[in-house]
Amino acid sequence: MTSSKNQQRVPLSEGENLAVGAFGGALETCLQMPVLTYKFCLQEGRPLPSCISGFYRGVGVQAGTVAPITAIQFMFNGILQKAMLRGSTRSLSDGEVIAAAAGAGAISAIVYSPVDLLTIQQQKLNLNLWNTSKTLVANYGFSGLYRGFSACVAREALYTAGYLGLAPVITSRLAASSEYLQERPLAASILGACTAGTLAAITTHPIGMLQLYLVSISDFFVDTNLVPYHNFYFALPHHKHEHEPPTQTLQKPVFSRIWKVLLGNQPLEP
Repeated sequence: MTSSKNQQRVPLSEGENLAVGAFGGALETCLQMPVLTYKFCLQEGRPLPSCISGFYRGVGVQAGTVAPITAIQFMFNGILQKAMLRGSTRSLSDGEVIAAAAGAGAISAIVYSPVDLLTIQQQKLNLNLWNTSKTLVANYGFSGLYRGFSACVAREALYTAGYLGLAPVITSRLAASSEYLQERPLAASILGACTAGTLAAITTHPIGMLQLYLVSISDFFVDTNLVPYHNFYFALPHHKHEHEPPTQTLQKPVFSRIWKVLLGNQPLEP
């Protein structure tokens, strides 16, 4: 019998990657939305929704855009892997697999960053997607939709490196080291995915908290001179009205506040 270790997996086409990623992303978001709403309320110190439908507020924009985001991650992961191979028939190294996945995650932040902001602001403003978008763009400009972009890039690069890179690497290592798992590829895949997912969640959580802080604060008018390392946040909107004094929203160091939230119960709202 041919060993599964010697079998080469046929790479998916760009279209197949898009389809698999879109379906998985939409399904994942619909299943996780109540947990995401609970997480946002807990982190921001907001009361929980009073009805079941409240836990699904924003699920349309989240699922409708996470599906193509995950599709983008799958597609660019395949494109980057092929670029690394340059037509060769060799197998990618573990480092190359993880690097391709991280690159795909970073690219997806171009779409994901405004999605996160719109989802949270839609819940806070209690408006539909169109009116939320109109309100934010009218008051803070298009660049306001990309508040926290660099944090999103870092988060998605690490997260995607986990589920698209580290998970298959761990799975293949487990199968190679255990005859039991080699004969049960589904069990090896589940164990590898759970291990990689846990590591990715632990690694990205502080960065996700930082991004949540940036996209959830009510006052977007920020004097960037008051923000340490402001280049890290990318596209912090400047104060729109030249003769109006800027609000002092972020006078306190951002990183020290984030760690207080991580270590205690302080809500994210300034």
